[in-house]
Amino acid sequence: MLADSVALTGDAGKVITIADMTAARHGVRFSAGTSEHVGESLAEAARAQADVEAHRNQGKAVLVP
Repeated sequence: MLADSVALTGDAGKVITIADMTAARHGVRFSAGTSEHVGESLAEAARAQADVEAHRNQGKAVLVP
């Protein structure tokens, strides 16, 4: 899957994985994340989902780390 993602984006720097331990073979970053901000991220994701469901936004919802 990573090789396909790199081929589609044309740049391994645009691809990140949280699950595929072979990332380095493809030049892709592996993110294990940190438990420090997990609660905050999940709360933000929940608020974004609620906004989408309530039609409080226009277009896409993007979460930025």
